[in-house]
Amino acid sequence: MTALERLTEEVEQSRTVAESAKALIVGLAEQLRQASTDPAAINTLADRLDAQQALLAAAIEANQVPVSQPPAPPVDPNPQV
Repeated sequence: MTALERLTEEVEQSRTVAESAKALIVGLAEQLRQASTDPAAINTLADRLDAQQALLAAAIEANQVPVSQPPAPPVDPNPQV
């Protein structure tokens, strides 16, 4: 797999995860609006939200690329003074 193919695949996976998170948030917001008069339903939704948040956090953490320090600039052996 070339570097470009790998990067393209990673971008697609990120887009899919972002779209899934958006759908989850929109769906939960709508369910909260519909259940606003039912405390038991609100608690159930809150529990689902906690579970989904944990899954999302784990997915994000698992897919993070370690940040490395940029290389130090080269030292000029013959500096102009």
